[in-house]
Amino acid sequence: VDTAENELESTRTITENLRINSGRRFTVVQWSTNINSQKVQNDGDTPSDRTKTVDGNLTYIVSPKLSLLAGLGYEKVEDSTLSSEPNGLTWNVGFQARPSGKTDFRFTYGIDNDTTTIDFSANHRLSERTSLSASFSESLETSQGQIADDLSFLIVDPVTQQLVDSRGSGAGSSLGLQNETFRQEEFRVSLNGSRRLTTYGASVFWEQRKTEATSITESTVGADLSLGRTINTRTSGNVALNYQATDFGTTDERTQKEITFSTSLSYSLASDVSLNFSYILTHRRVNNANEDLTENSVTVGLSKRF
Repeated sequence: VDTAENELESTRTITENLRINSGRRFTVVQWSTNINSQKVQNDGDTPSDRTKTVDGNLTYIVSPKLSLLAGLGYEKVEDSTLSSEPNGLTWNVGFQARPSGKTDFRFTYGIDNDTTTIDFSANHRLSERTSLSASFSESLETSQGQIADDLSFLIVDPVTQQLVDSRGSGAGSSLGLQNETFRQEEFRVSLNGSRRLTTYGASVFWEQRKTEATSITESTVGADLSLGRTINTRTSGNVALNYQATDFGTTDERTQKEITFSTSLSYSLASDVSLNFSYILTHRRVNNANEDLTENSVTVGLSKRF
């Protein structure tokens, strides 16, 4: 990850990973082993970070509707930006349930990254084309690692022909970049569906970041709305609205509120040629800082597929 930002060092990451899973003969008790070694070389004055983990996981299938989960492992993290470098045993216990053909639920509790962690995810299909999902996760992260992960989800939007995140609006971290490793918690509830020629989505999210090196805790809360429509055989469009409020956790009580509205339209001139239009309005207000922003962006493009 290369960056021209002085506050964020460029890094080189080398990862070695070995994963072994049980085969199809294991029908009641399934297992997996994961061995991971990672070295992150920083271009600045910060020493290189090293992480070594060994994880073993068991899944006991009680019935088609219920499975019990357990894991045991070892971790060693060398990171100068952490006040306490994790080094020791890790474990987790939990379950995975499917009470009906429409509902899936997974929950685990344990010790990881030298702290207690809770992870859960749930999905319920309200109808054949509409689903409601929720998730909560805790992890040890770096800004450079999140950048590399986010880039792997980039695709070209078929309507606007611009690069977008394939995970949908609001995916990825909503907080800024920093050079220190941080502990992150994230909660999200999403509704996605389609009906005939219309697709729609809505989500609310909360994210919190604790940085041990600076003793600062940042948090953000927000919501996303999106609506797409195939108008006719040649024309399609969508509109989206995003709002988020951020508390930077600083002594001057700095906060930020931002709202973004976007709309786009695509018209097919031929089977492989399309005319695209998009408009984005961003309105940001920051207290205790001269960083207010109002931005209008208009894009018109012509694309051809070969």
